[in-house]
Amino acid sequence: MENKRKIQDLLLAEQVDLQAIVSLSLPDFDAGRALGNLIKNDPELSDSQTFLNVKKQGTSVSLALRQAQASAKKALSSVDEALLRLGK
Repeated sequence: MENKRKIQDLLLAEQVDLQAIVSLSLPDFDAGRALGNLIKNDPELSDSQTFLNVKKQGTSVSLALRQAQASAKKALSSVDEALLRLGK
């Protein structure tokens, strides 16, 4: 019984962690894309690796966060199933 309670507590803690990931808000405006378009059209900056890195890394982080949110939603479903099974 004690082990079951510990498992339930850990599942609930995991649920809170995953909810925090899912609830992160992403901006609708992709500043990296706008920055890239401006750089591309500016002959003095279009070959600047510094500015291109900002765009590349910003886009990468945005995509990673979206993927993390999708994975967290799937994981929440698994946690819910485990809690239901534990409750039986």
